Amino acid sequence: MKTKNVIFAFVAFFFAANVFATETPKMKVIPIEETKLLIAVTQDEQAANQISISYQSGEIMYFKRLKKGTASYQSIFDFSQVDNGDYEVRLKYGKTSLKKTININDGKISVVKEKPEIPPVILKVDDGINLSYLNFAERNVYLLVYKQGQLLNESSLGSDFTILKKIDISALGKGNYDILLAVADNEYWFSVYR
Repeated sequence: MKTKNVIFAFVAFFFAANVFATETPKMKVIPIEETKLLIAVTQDEQAANQISISYQSGEIMYFKRLKKGTASYQSIFDFSQVDNGDYEVRLKYGKTSLKKTININDGKISVVKEKPEIPPVILKVDDGINLSYLNFAERNVYLLVYKQGQLLNESSLGSDFTILKKIDISALGKGNYDILLAVADNEYWFSVYR
């Protein structure tokens, strides 16, 4: 059993290392005046990426899809007419994304932090699911199991940085199941047939 866990942890680490080994775009979020912000993106691999700015409620106030072949992008945003609070600048590339949080306080902009996101690695084995997730936010991770839209089970997987779990699905009847891994404002869905 320990050997399987070690192999599973190695596979998850290898996957995460490959994600970071591929060309990662660079995103700079720089306050240039009290109320203005420069967002600049550069990338070597000219891939199609997405950039967005959203309110803390999740409502998107700006969205742009960068076309394939775009090596760089930059734009200046004026935040003089927005409410105080936190806003999220997100650059999505492939299945991974970079996040920077900016704070507006009486018209002044400050950049809070950047968080990478890597989707979980999920492998179906026999009557179980092996799950690996790097929890950069170190927030509580929840696993929910649905069948035809009905919630069957909900459990907390903890808030550790590294989540490695084997989930037994042998008690579930035959059929298709939708599984949700929820972490803060991120949701990862996958389907399993048993």
